Amino acid sequence: MNLRKFTEEGVRKFVSFLKDTRAGGSTDIPENLLMDPVNAELVKNIETPSPGFDSKLAFAEAMHSAFKGAGIDEILRSDRHLWMWLTARYFPELCKDANGQPRRPLNDIHRYATTGLGREYPLDKNLLYFPWKMLLLHGASAHWMLEAPLRADTKVMRELANSYRRNVHTQFVELARRFYFDENRQVVRKGATNNKAAGNLRDLERTIKRLDLTYDIFGANADQLLAMLPVERFGRWMKHA
Repeated sequence: MNLRKFTEEGVRKFVSFLKDTRAGGSTDIPENLLMDPVNAELVKNIETPSPGFDSKLAFAEAMHSAFKGAGIDEILRSDRHLWMWLTARYFPELCKDANGQPRRPLNDIHRYATTGLGREYPLDKNLLYFPWKMLLLHGASAHWMLEAPLRADTKVMRELANSYRRNVHTQFVELARRFYFDENRQVVRKGATNNKAAGNLRDLERTIKRLDLTYDIFGANADQLLAMLPVERFGRWMKHA
């Protein structure tokens, strides 16, 4: 299926589909929603990857491989209608349970549709866009947050998606990887997203944000960022870094 993007009519119908599905309707995307020119216009004659991704990382890698050198980098970076069409294209992958059975969409339908609801929401909220963006910006330093199934709305991803200034900061993401990811066990460390635990991911973001008022945070590497942090709050995590 070649790459397309929703028209305004397509967005309206997709949002309506999401609401119906949340109310118990079918999770099967109507083919005319994806293919009818009234609903979706062709972006480029380039084949989108076939469904069947075992992780967010696999999806992001497939996307980068499929569109490398296609001359559509700018539209991939910013076009909401394209990412909503891709969300519809892979909707069965996003709305299945651990056993592969269909399930209802998440309560927050902005994870699928970031506009067309009376206001625009950050594109980072989109379940597909954010993994693609993280791999684009951070390469291997983003792998730790992308190992979850494509359907998963992980707390790590939600925390980072809520802070545009931090999630584009390569050294911040690298420091977060050192703190919160157990390389030996290949899991996020316990307490990393517990907002009651000192030094959690949200705490790190807020602390770096405060330091940004005084220091050239974007000019610092991960080791320099670490050295600025208060030991009494981040000592637990510093031993891993």
